[in-house]
Amino acid sequence: MLKRYGDRALEESAVRADELALAGDDAGAARIFNTAGDSAVADFASAVDAVQCAVAVQAAIATQNAGGTPMQFRIGVHVGDVIVDGSNLLGDSVNIAARLEALAKPGSIYVSAPARDHIGNKLPLAFDDLGDQQVKNIPQAIQVYRVQAETLAAKPSPTNHRSPCCRFRI
Repeated sequence: MLKRYGDRALEESAVRADELALAGDDAGAARIFNTAGDSAVADFASAVDAVQCAVAVQAAIATQNAGGTPMQFRIGVHVGDVIVDGSNLLGDSVNIAARLEALAKPGSIYVSAPARDHIGNKLPLAFDDLGDQQVKNIPQAIQVYRVQAETLAAKPSPTNHRSPCCRFRI
């Protein structure tokens, strides 16, 4: 994408990272980390909050794309422990979220089984089970779910639950 859009893509990705932070505020306390290049890592209080934000971001981007050059996020969500080191978010959970994001198709949201378990029936979303996926630098297979595209238009109501980590890339 950077080769195709150049500096404009960098400017738009920074604006869209700000939009993610705003959508996260609606969904519940997102902290944005590592916004270099065309990706960012966000930490949420819960998997529910992370997926609410992801759905809101995908909907906002789809609306903006209707009037201009299309850009899309690929979003990966995983639940687990993270380490905050200054402006960096580190740990296996961040790596797994990054691998989910890499698997995701543009415009989609992929979540791990632990994130899916935390979400349960708390959001009006449907998920496709993509099965176990072997990903780079993670020894065990990760069970992956995709938020169904038809349910991305739904704007879930805010809730408060505990867990973390979302990664997105334009």
